Amino acid sequence: MEEFDTDVLTEDISQTPCGETDDDDVRLQRIIEYMRDSLANPDPLDANLGTVNADLFLMAHRLMQGMGDVLESRPDSLEEFDLAHQSLDYYLRVTKQIDRFTQLIERRKRAQNDRGSSGISEH
Repeated sequence: MEEFDTDVLTEDISQTPCGETDDDDVRLQRIIEYMRDSLANPDPLDANLGTVNADLFLMAHRLMQGMGDVLESRPDSLEEFDLAHQSLDYYLRVTKQIDRFTQLIERRKRAQNDRGSSGISEH
């Protein structure tokens, strides 16, 4: 299994000049940035929802990389094509979960904003 480069946790993508990194690196950095922002959320539930969503984004990214590798090798056997099909199915399932988590996170933000603007205390 590929080791995770923990240096990306401390990198600041905003300091990277355009064109000096490839799209995969940028995408991975943005996922890590989203995870860091989620972990910094003072609400434990919101922090965990965001972190799980970031994990799902990372899974989707890795699945897409794997599918790209399989498709670039031009699958010539049924087994290789079946592997690509399974990967696509997993990818679509993960993105569906990302959509669900994102909607839940956004609903919670709107509810918190509505409570804040109406002067109603959460507790």
